[in-house]
Amino acid sequence: MIKQIVQSVCIAMLVVISMPVAAKNLHCATTHYPPFATFDFNKRQFTGSDLILIDQLAAHFEWQVSVDNLPWARLNKIIPGKLYDCFFALADQPQRRLHLSYTNIPLHVTRYAMFRRSGETGPIQTVGHLRGMALTPSMIDKHALQAAVSLRFTSNEQLLEMLMLGRIDGFVTNSEVGQFVIANAKAGQWVTMDIDQGYELPVYLAFRENVVDIEKVNKVLSDITGQHRNVTIKTQ
Repeated sequence: MIKQIVQSVCIAMLVVISMPVAAKNLHCATTHYPPFATFDFNKRQFTGSDLILIDQLAAHFEWQVSVDNLPWARLNKIIPGKLYDCFFALADQPQRRLHLSYTNIPLHVTRYAMFRRSGETGPIQTVGHLRGMALTPSMIDKHALQAAVSLRFTSNEQLLEMLMLGRIDGFVTNSEVGQFVIANAKAGQWVTMDIDQGYELPVYLAFRENVVDIEKVNKVLSDITGQHRNVTIKTQ
């Protein structure tokens, strides 16, 4: 009788061990920011270099990740809430750390640039940038923007459109994002770019507290990217 009970317990344990572990569902938020996170408005899904890294993390940890496309200004406002499990790609800021745990390796590094119509070299009286993104002091000084009128828009595509229509004298955005949007619009011959070489901003994948083991995520991310050291964090 005892032998039968032991056999039954062992069989039950084997069944439990062999059962697949349920995947962890993560609900994340980012914004349309090509080529890092490119939202296909027809297919309602993201692609891009940031997504490649996140997909590799998801495959390793068996996460099921869904990603919502939000305007950048709205994304910034909802970080303190519990609607989302993760956000990307975020600059590391003290107020955000009250709610989030950051990876110690960036998804990419932001380098800002001023974009203007070709041939224009006069003072910039009206400058555009994304809502929720501030002009850096170095960009303000370099282009004498202290007295310029600052206009905020919801997308980089809008920034380019306003520039081509003459509504703004220039716009500031991530240099790679600006180049991508301009190339996609086939407007390269009409727009010039001046990169701010004195400023770099690493941006990260960040999780709501206690959603994941951030040290394990850091280790796997370092293996994926080949960056086996912490990156100096700059805040904006």
